[in-house]
Amino acid sequence: MTRGAPLTVTSTTRQDDRETLLREVARSLHAAGAPAHRLEQTVDALARRLGLPARIFSTPTAIYAGFGPEDEARTVLLRVQRASLDLGRLADVDALTRRILAGELAADRAVEQLHALSQQQPRFGPAWQVPGYGVSAAAATVLLGGGLAEVLASAMVGVIVGLFVIAAADRPQLSALIELGAGLLAAIAAGAWARGVMPIDAGIVTIAALIVLVPGLTLTTALTELATHHLVSGTARLAGAGVTFASLGLGAMAGAAIMQLLPDVQATPIPVPEWGHAIAWAAAVLAFTPLMQTRLVDVPLFAVSTAVGMLALRVGGDVLPPALAAAVGALCVALVSNLLARVTDRPAAVALVPGLFLLVPGSVGFRGLVELLDSNLDSGLHHLVGAVLTAAALAAGVIIAQAMAPPRRAL
Repeated sequence: MTRGAPLTVTSTTRQDDRETLLREVARSLHAAGAPAHRLEQTVDALARRLGLPARIFSTPTAIYAGFGPEDEARTVLLRVQRASLDLGRLADVDALTRRILAGELAADRAVEQLHALSQQQPRFGPAWQVPGYGVSAAAATVLLGGGLAEVLASAMVGVIVGLFVIAAADRPQLSALIELGAGLLAAIAAGAWARGVMPIDAGIVTIAALIVLVPGLTLTTALTELATHHLVSGTARLAGAGVTFASLGLGAMAGAAIMQLLPDVQATPIPVPEWGHAIAWAAAVLAFTPLMQTRLVDVPLFAVSTAVGMLALRVGGDVLPPALAAAVGALCVALVSNLLARVTDRPAAVALVPGLFLLVPGSVGFRGLVELLDSNLDSGLHHLVGAVLTAAALAAGVIIAQAMAPPRRAL
């Protein structure tokens, strides 16, 4: 078959096979954490390539797929679970989709490979993910202004949180309580460390240990979906981020209240030197690899994007308001990610998502929620509004980059 030629509908590409293929691609992309606009654009392009009229509507918990002409369409509902970010699977599905679009892979064979991908074990199991929680917490502590004492404490508390999250995820009766339990556990562990090991700023340690669970990236994705007119998915994702914020905040507040029963300990962090930020960047790259299930071949891509994001934010933060500095950082990260996607022929999301993670306003929003729950209304509202404005600025930066230098494909 000539590369790029229209696919011929044969016994191996009959309508049922093509419908199954589109459903499985949509399901796989959703499972890998693709947002609604990316998923729908990818499946739409594939449907046109297959010559099958199709309409895809994605939400965080369901995918609706309509096949055939509108007056004879058959609609299918796919009930899907809340996606966990898996950049490795996203890249694998993208590679398979490229082969289909190039006419190199029949529909039935592609479905088999998608099923095989869905049955694969995660690239990085708990033995890698648990240390990732600790390393990411230590890196976040540096960015939050903590000192060496807080870095050490955050690494240990992050490991404790990671053990709890991974253990609870395998138990249906506990999965709905992960955020609440993690917030409670982090605050108690941080308070116990401050009172029993060495004086630290327990607030910084608590936020750093929970940074992976704080839905700042979800909030940014939700606003991006709303800005691209995917209102149902964006609204649902925004509501989900709010519930996660509330659960983490309630848990952390309860843990802090329990620790207040013991003698209080005050400590003023001594920020690490400037070179500590370079170490924090390297640590974040190491932590993101197992936590986001990234292929090792893609690590250099997001190492570049995260470095660009941190540099842009630090330079812009000296001369620009916080929200505008975040927008500039997101614009730089998205431009670099799109250019890397063009050069390497890989999904832009592989570099974009980790790069944005260091810019998202999760810690600010979480701090604001805790302060609101603690009746500090003025400071809490200030932080929450700042978090929303920063998320909107990040979404604007990404959208502008898409217009300036779009990647070759939707992903």
